[in-house]
Amino acid sequence: MKKDFLHNKKDGFKLPEDYFGKFEDNLFNTVSEKSDFHLPDTSGFEVPHNYFETLEDRILTKIQSEKHQGQKVKSLKTVKYILGGIAAALIISLSIINIKPTTAEDELNNLSSTDVENYIDDGYLSLSSYDIGELFSDEISDISMTTSLDDDAIIDYLVTYDITQEEP
Repeated sequence: MKKDFLHNKKDGFKLPEDYFGKFEDNLFNTVSEKSDFHLPDTSGFEVPHNYFETLEDRILTKIQSEKHQGQKVKSLKTVKYILGGIAAALIISLSIINIKPTTAEDELNNLSSTDVENYIDDGYLSLSSYDIGELFSDEISDISMTTSLDDDAIIDYLVTYDITQEEP
């Protein structure tokens, strides 16, 4: 049981006492010891003379000059929105006028035979030969044989053309 809790008795990493309190002093001492690395005495940033005293006036002049330019932009934007609304209304009204309801008969007339063949070949319609025979039973019963075939002609046909093989 002691073996299971051995990993809990270790504290992990230990820091020296007052490590974070002396960190900054230790860093500056290390940096000052190295002769090739030198920190600048100043931050490098200076504020121009009278910057904050003249800041408000400069901002106000820019805002006033942009107001006059902004009026032209706003009026152009308004015109664009109006023209866009008119175009959208025109397109919608033309599409509503030309729409006529389609019926199932119209949709069937627009189907091509290749679409129907592809639908069946892709396996979306699962009909067996018996199902197809039932669908066309009325049409098949209407077909009458006008000529009779004798048994010899049928046997010759079957011998010549092996019907057990698939057609090429």
